[in-house]
This record gives sequence, structure tokens and C-alpha cells, in this order.
Amino acid sequence: MASGDAALVRKIVLTGSRRSADKLIRRHYDDIYRFVAHQMRDKDDALDVTQDVFAAAIRALPSFDVRRASFRTWLYRIAANKVVDWYRFRARSASLSIDEVEIDPADARDEYEELVDRSWSEDRARRAIELLLELEPRVQAVVRLRVFAGSSFAEIAQATQQGEAAAKAQYYRAVKTIRACIVREERS
Repeated sequence: MASGDAALVRKIVLTGSRRSADKLIRRHYDDIYRFVAHQMRDKDDALDVTQDVFAAAIRALPSFDVRRASFRTWLYRIAANKVVDWYRFRARSASLSIDEVEIDPADARDEYEELVDRSWSEDRARRAIELLLELEPRVQAVVRLRVFAGSSFAEIAQATQQGEAAAKAQYYRAVKTIRACIVREERS
């Protein structure tokens, strides 16, 4: 599918083909929507952000370079950034309550389950997301791509334009930091 994506991207960039753009969007829409929706409480907001992701992707297609990342990886990077932007905008326009952030612990990946496992309450899971939002955007993107998109560290490294070891280190450091903060808060 990756080579098919690259061919569609070339056709869109060279000819402006709406049909190719529609095909490319349909191919990835459900995955991107799920990725965004897992990080947001309101499904309408998730739909809006998903629309923003594809609008930004279509506008940025001329800058897409298949040698640097697969289209899927590139698209998830845009999605992660749009979710972060959405939360930043919300934080600026109104204070963010933990009730406005939702995570389903059952959707967590193996490593993240150590942080948000079945024994954790929904409040702890929400606090984990709240703490995630306090991390720098690049680290947030690494954690989001790993947890919500199920991306490999190689894919994350491509999407965030850094080495695989750096992506792993950022991920595990972020999980450790979030865990320590929650444990510290629960003890006090």
C-alpha cells in the first residue's frame, strides 16, 4: 500500500486529481479518525480534528518526501500535531478540566499498560493524559504515536525526524515521568 500511496501523492501533486485525493483520504480516514478519537472525549471534535488533518495533509503534499517517511507515518505525525494544537487552543481559550480528556485503558499498548493497566482507575488514566499534555510536543507525539497509533519505534523515528534510540528513550522517559508523578501525587 505504501507504494500505492506514493503513486497517489505524485498524481495529486502533478495533476491535482480529486479522484486520487479522495482515494488517498478514504484509504487512511478510519485509522486517523480512530487515532484522533482515542485522544479526545467529544466525537464531533475528533471529526473536526480529523478533517483538519486531511486538509493540512493535502495542502502539504508538495512537501511530502517518500525518502524521509512513508505517507502513513507522515500522516500520523500531522495527526499527532493537530491533536496537540487542538488541546493547546482549548487550554488558551479555557482551562482544561480532566473531565474533558478521555482515555480508555483497554486501548493502551503493552508498555503503556504498565502505566495505565486494568488496576488503574479512570481518574488515574485521565491524569496520565493530563500529564502527557504537559510534555513538550515532540515527546507527546512519540507517546501518542506509540500508544494510540501502534507505531513501531522505527516509524516514530521517521515521523519525528530523529533516531530510533532517541524515540525509544523519549517514550520510556515520558512513561517513567508520568508514572512517578502519579505515584507521588497519590502518596501525598
